[in-house]
Amino acid sequence: MLHLCVSPRTAELAAQLADESRVSAELASARAEVIKAKSVNDKMQQGLDTLKQELLRNSGSRQ
Repeated sequence: MLHLCVSPRTAELAAQLADESRVSAELASARAEVIKAKSVNDKMQQGLDTLKQELLRNSGSRQ
């Protein structure tokens, strides 16, 4: 097993970089979830718009 002498400053920097990397990954994951949620929302809105159009068309033909 290889043992390296690591200065406290180097260890602190490594810990900060690891934290930064973790936070960046969490941010990327959150952004991906937002994109997915927006896509689902857009599809639902399109479906609602289609239903509204159908209701208007059907109610107009009954008058």
